[in-house]
Amino acid sequence: MLGADIETIMKLILLASKTENVELLQELQKLLSANPQNTIEQYTLNPDNLQRIQNGGADLVITINLSGFEFTTLTGGVSYNLWNTKFVHFMLKRDLKNELVLEKPLSISMFFYCLGKEYKEYLQKNYQDLPYLEEITGWEKGTERKSVKSNAEKMAAAICEAAQKCHLPLALSSMQEAEIYFRQLKEELPEMKSAHQHIDEVLDEALSTQDYSVLLSLIPYMESGKGKLAWKYTGEARRILQILYIVRLEEKYHMELFCKGCRSKGELTEKYLVMLFALRRLVFRLSEESVEEAEQFLKSAGLSPFALHVVLQNELLSADLSIYQQLTSLFTKSWNEEEKLLFIGMAGEESMHGQQ
Repeated sequence: MLGADIETIMKLILLASKTENVELLQELQKLLSANPQNTIEQYTLNPDNLQRIQNGGADLVITINLSGFEFTTLTGGVSYNLWNTKFVHFMLKRDLKNELVLEKPLSISMFFYCLGKEYKEYLQKNYQDLPYLEEITGWEKGTERKSVKSNAEKMAAAICEAAQKCHLPLALSSMQEAEIYFRQLKEELPEMKSAHQHIDEVLDEALSTQDYSVLLSLIPYMESGKGKLAWKYTGEARRILQILYIVRLEEKYHMELFCKGCRSKGELTEKYLVMLFALRRLVFRLSEESVEEAEQFLKSAGLSPFALHVVLQNELLSADLSIYQQLTSLFTKSWNEEEKLLFIGMAGEESMHGQQ
């Protein structure tokens, strides 16, 4: 058991100057070390400890105001590029002494977070090769205890976001995660509502005219634009994105589109949900009658292999190979041989992933 516990521990290193943002960094350390899965140590990087920290086995390194970027390789490259770790770099003020280092090639394992929309736009304009850059919104000015705690929570949330992108097992205490989540939700609620409204309007317009290029234009909006907030907080938006992925695949492989015949967002989401309920009946087999009703709907809905596969894999249905085989038999008359092989092939790939 001891070995298993050790494997779950995530080691973090915080690098900053001795005098900068002392109270803020103390609060951040407290947040990140509240969960016993995490260990965090703070250093001021200097020539004496550079090699030791580099080889210390950190999973994630957090820097404040580009601390440590003055250290370079023998060929003038960024020293951090050689570290076997992920980085979260917080830029909490402008005109930093190491800013020009951002012109050099940087590791794709680096995540930059800055304060203010104007600062973000400045950085994007002047350092276009930054691997990842986001703005920290809602930053509170002043050094009062409440402001310091709030700002530390925003930094912790950004660190968790970067860790998730890198599939690192960083965790806060359940109470802290809940506090951060609801604080962010409150701050981002107006923009989230605006994003939802835009998604609804585009869906209704595209479906009413059957303009699928407009429909698929929502994918980049929801993945990385303002629509990301809708996807972040609501199950409905996540399901809409899944539908869009289905339609994009169907269009690419010249199959009948899932959205065919749907003239509004309501009709589109209803079709998805009914398909989901029908598949649940097949997976859980509550009764023979319920299975027969499910099969009748699925056969009549004109569904592609992609539609069924995406739902089976993204709605926690725990579908095994037998369900794929059952569905292949169900669609034996409506799918051609290539589509049947594709569907069974996707089932095999998921089975292999599950064994790894």
